[in-house]
Order: sequence, then C-alpha cells, then structure tokens
Amino acid sequence: MAHKLGRPTAWGTLLDITFDRLVEIGIILSTAVLHPEASFWLLILMSSILISMTVFLTVGALAEKKGIKSFYYQAGIMERTEGFIFFSLMLLLPNYLKGIALTFAVLIFITALQHISEGKKILKQV
Repeated sequence: MAHKLGRPTAWGTLLDITFDRLVEIGIILSTAVLHPEASFWLLILMSSILISMTVFLTVGALAEKKGIKSFYYQAGIMERTEGFIFFSLMLLLPNYLKGIALTFAVLIFITALQHISEGKKILKQV
C-alpha cells in the first residue's frame, strides 16, 4: 500500500522483507514436515534463498543509489511473482516436489549470481 500511495518508509521495508522470509520459511518447513523424503532438496532451496537474499540485501545496503523500496533494488530472474508460482507448484504437485524444489533453488542461485555481477559493477562506483 505504501508504494502505491507514494509513502514508503524504512520501517515498512523492514517489515516487507522480514515477513516475506517468514512466509518462505513457513512454507518450506511445513512442506518438509509433510514430505520428509524431500527434506534435502528443501534444505538446498532454503540455502539458495539465504545466499541470494544475503547478496541482494548487502548490495542494497552498500549502494548509494536508492530505489522505491528505501534501498537499491536489484531485479533478477526470480522475484516475488516467480516465487509464489514455484511455492504454489510445490504445494499443488507434491509428486514432483523434489524436482520443483531443485529447479526453484537453481533459478534462485542464478539470481544470486546476477546480483553478484551487478553488485560488482555498482560497488566499483561507490
């Protein structure tokens, strides 16, 4: 709402990022409880999210340029919409959970590499 109204705040940004991660953690942990045979692949997925978010937030914090989200926002191949699609597929197609989780993890890792590459360019200027 804050972005649509043109009134984003640092507090709102913190809440947005935090609650996005809480939702992801909740989905991954509950899926692992329901499907323990896929736990390893879900751990890989969680690890890729951790790596990607670390790079994303670090570049955002170190970059001088600010965006509409109170920090520099790097776009990548996997964003919120794609994440919702993959999480939905994981829940709707449990027979394919391992493959979906692995594909999701690989795409998130590619996004992390995109963020590292862009971050290298941005941080050379700072």
